[in-house]
Amino acid sequence: MFDLVASADTAAVWDAPSDALLSWQLHPRWADRPVTPLEGAVAARGIAQGARAAAQQFGFPVRARAQRINGFLYVTAQPAFASPGEREDQLASALEALGAAGATLGERWVRELRPEVERYLAGWRSFDLRAASLAALIGHFDETLRRLDRVWEILFAVGLPASMLRATFADEYARLFGVDAAEEAASLLEGLEGPELATERAFARLSRAAAASSAVRDALRWRADHEWIEALAGSEAGREFLAELQSFLKTQGRRGARGRRGGAPGGRETVSYKNRT
Repeated sequence: MFDLVASADTAAVWDAPSDALLSWQLHPRWADRPVTPLEGAVAARGIAQGARAAAQQFGFPVRARAQRINGFLYVTAQPAFASPGEREDQLASALEALGAAGATLGERWVRELRPEVERYLAGWRSFDLRAASLAALIGHFDETLRRLDRVWEILFAVGLPASMLRATFADEYARLFGVDAAEEAASLLEGLEGPELATERAFARLSRAAAASSAVRDALRWRADHEWIEALAGSEAGREFLAELQSFLKTQGRRGARGRRGGAPGGRETVSYKNRT
């Protein structure tokens, strides 16, 4: 089930009775699994904040929001034109604003937005959850919500112009080559450097390092988690590999499953070892 075209008698709990008359879609980032009430509430809050900020920044005449329905996160988007007669003017103005934002998007991401996100990540990583008092945890949670609001604003500020750039590229590709090849055009944009690609490359380097050492291969083969960690620590080659592994986990191991599940433990939480010499 991907689309939910609701009706008044749909078996769901709605925030408002009128929501049952809207068309809802599973959010693609959470389409493969249910979400907890807390996760759904936080995501819905962020999506609403990001959509509001985008509407103000670009004059985009759409209201988007999310709701947890039957355990899954759904989104809906409704037009918000000032009046039917102003529809074309509002759309043209929004597209012009998106185009202007896209022209400087790369530079703004590198100089301004990515460092801001990295500051938030550093703040989360540096907070000692286990040692914090209840009052400190509550304050940290409130601050986390504020940071997530801003992260969603950044997501919309980057995602909408980027989507327009991809669409423009696909249109120009089709115009030049005389074919409707949106999928082919999109494939030409794959492989650009990003966090997920950097993770894949780092993991590939780890796998090659393991394959190149017989001591590492022997330690990893047919052993339980605690056994292979101790076996690696028992040889010089194994300790070198463990150091590379810990470096990988320090930078990439908190991404969680598929890089987006905040409730899932990252790889870093699953690996520890005692260095025996």
